[in-house]
Amino acid sequence: MKNLFVITALLLVPSLASAQSVFKPGTISIGGEISFSKTSYTYESGGMEIEQEQTVIRFAPLVGYFVTPNIQAFGQLEYADYEDSHSMFGLTVGANYFHPLMPKLYAYAGGAVFLNSLSYEDNTDVTIYGLMIQAGVLYMFNEHIGLNAALKFKIAMGSAEYDGGGEADVSGTELGLGYFGIMGFFNL
Repeated sequence: MKNLFVITALLLVPSLASAQSVFKPGTISIGGEISFSKTSYTYESGGMEIEQEQTVIRFAPLVGYFVTPNIQAFGQLEYADYEDSHSMFGLTVGANYFHPLMPKLYAYAGGAVFLNSLSYEDNTDVTIYGLMIQAGVLYMFNEHIGLNAALKFKIAMGSAEYDGGGEADVSGTELGLGYFGIMGFFNL
């Protein structure tokens, strides 16, 4: 068993050492996300606590800029359709750190802040803000096209305003168990 570990380590170290980032400072990434997630929020109003779970399908185009070969700043606009007939528009800004694993495979992790606005059919408006952390892998088909797959976790808080004049505090979490997207990379 010890010999197997030593042989595996000896084979893996040269491949990790030869993996270098293809991203140069100034590289622009354009991509998108189509995701499926299960969302859970708790609404508190007038001493009542209402829990809500929903399935969410999200479309979110993303634009990034590599400030170093490994650090990408990004911005993302978001539209989501919730199964209970409401929609969400959002803005997210953040940064990712990319680590080359092999010549075409990168692991990354990052964080962001976000602001979302939800509109319900009953004229309830909800504003949510919070933090997101994410980790994933990027497989590069060539130097310009890659496939992104990741996990993300959001912590959110905010407020709701009802059509009849009531208000409520909102808090919740979201765990995206996987999202996939194609990304394009361009050097200017």
